[in-house]
Amino acid sequence: MQIISDTNKMAACIKKMKNKGSIGFVPTMGCLHEGHVSLIRKSRQKCDKIIVSIFVNPLQFGPKEDYSKYPRPKNEDILICKENGVDILFLPDEKNFYSKDFSTRIDENKVSKNFCGSFRPSHFSGVLTVVANLLNIVLPDYLFLGQKDYQQCLVIKRMIRDLNFQVKVIICPTVREKSGLAMSSRNKYLSARDKERASLIYKSLVNTKRRILENYKNLSLKNIAI
Repeated sequence: MQIISDTNKMAACIKKMKNKGSIGFVPTMGCLHEGHVSLIRKSRQKCDKIIVSIFVNPLQFGPKEDYSKYPRPKNEDILICKENGVDILFLPDEKNFYSKDFSTRIDENKVSKNFCGSFRPSHFSGVLTVVANLLNIVLPDYLFLGQKDYQQCLVIKRMIRDLNFQVKVIICPTVREKSGLAMSSRNKYLSARDKERASLIYKSLVNTKRRILENYKNLSLKNIAI
């Protein structure tokens, strides 16, 4: 597995790879877990080469959010990528990734307004800006995203459509802990008690779906997705 930190070296490497098979790309902020691994495995099934990026993107964090505290277990992440057959791990340095006088951002002004973008005004702009930057460097054929981040998936798909990025988006199912809690890097912030309480949301939704299907079997509700 190659580990590349410099954006110019990454672009040069991609140029050599581009005609040697399909490229699958899994962008992450690190602190990898089984959810990320499922994306890597899906990429391996579909593509000839797998590229994973790890970059904690400052642009998508609000002023009082957890950018400085976000978990960064670099060595563990590298090992996970090696064990799962990643071809290139892209670890851009913030100073190299965003120039000192960086002043360009991407905004989406329709889809994101229906989501948490209405009260996190810079979040989706930060997400789209980093994803666009990564796509321009990596030039993948397929982009693998987790359904857990459903709002991000929809906003990214809209950007890709509107700006004509030549990449196909593959949205993969959410991977859950035994309790039903969706796997997330930020679960590290939670105590065992917190995790159990958080899992009640998913359990309640599943139970509600079951009861609806039991009580209204004659209605076409079998495609309710939870």
